[in-house]
Amino acid sequence: MSGAINDIGGERYRPAQGDFATYAQIIIAEDHAHIHDGDAYAATLIEMDFDNAQTINIAFRTPASDERIHLIFEVAATAFARVEILEGSTVNGGTIYNPRNRRRDSANSSAMVDPTDGVTPGRVRTDVNVAVDGLVVHDEAVGAGKTQGGSVGKTRGESDWILAPNTVYVFRITGNGVGANNQIASIELNWYEHADRN
Repeated sequence: MSGAINDIGGERYRPAQGDFATYAQIIIAEDHAHIHDGDAYAATLIEMDFDNAQTINIAFRTPASDERIHLIFEVAATAFARVEILEGSTVNGGTIYNPRNRRRDSANSSAMVDPTDGVTPGRVRTDVNVAVDGLVVHDEAVGAGKTQGGSVGKTRGESDWILAPNTVYVFRITGNGVGANNQIASIELNWYEHADRN
């Protein structure tokens, strides 16, 4: 196979690779290609002592640039709880969290912006105070070990959210106030950042 790189319209391309045994063309999904490119990220929050009326969340502001956030999420809770995605929220406080680049040898950092100051790039926050919810764009119930959201039983195309630019989002789990304390809850966000070509 040739290792030559072609330049077409200012974009660099390598000729398609093929499987040596079957000559089938090798193709990877676009979201996986973004991992290779170093522009796919993750943020995770786990609460190992989740009480029945507790709330945990991850919040961020999307970049104001042409970069679009393509995001999937997954949540889990052993307590019965409500899961919401809030859009256009007003938040304060919380703990700074630096998203992890899913290509571990990449020096790239996320274009996500701190939701409390609206200017500091490359970080999100966990367990913020939500002063104004904004619009609830997703709402569901989980619990007793049931996991929902993200890619659970779905393809990425069925669960991918393309988020609005320059907007604060909050992914929130809230216990329903009934049942045992000392449960477990988690939120996992996976996303890639991509500018449209047109």
